[in-house]
Amino acid sequence: MTPKFWFSPKRPGDKRMLLHALNHRTLGHLNRTITVAQWLRSVTNLQTLFLIEGGHRFIQPTGFPWIENPNRQSDNGYCELITESLLNVFRPDLAVHDTVINHT
Repeated sequence: MTPKFWFSPKRPGDKRMLLHALNHRTLGHLNRTITVAQWLRSVTNLQTLFLIEGGHRFIQPTGFPWIENPNRQSDNGYCELITESLLNVFRPDLAVHDTVINHT
């Protein structure tokens, strides 16, 4: 039996994008990044992966692969470990981070 992966092995010339959407109250960040990914999928052969914090029921119907990070408020260092491991394994050429920075 051949194992199935959520992304193809990276070959020369392949491009990958990681979309990191942090949704703390609503799904606006995830909605924006899904829209960008759908448009890019229509014009290029780009491998896309989402790193999300909530909203998995919203992204699942799109068919895009995703990994859910734990909520930062309950984080015990797992967010950073998951993110670092993901970057080392997926090796994106571009990473897009969509969130609101709290200045309080």
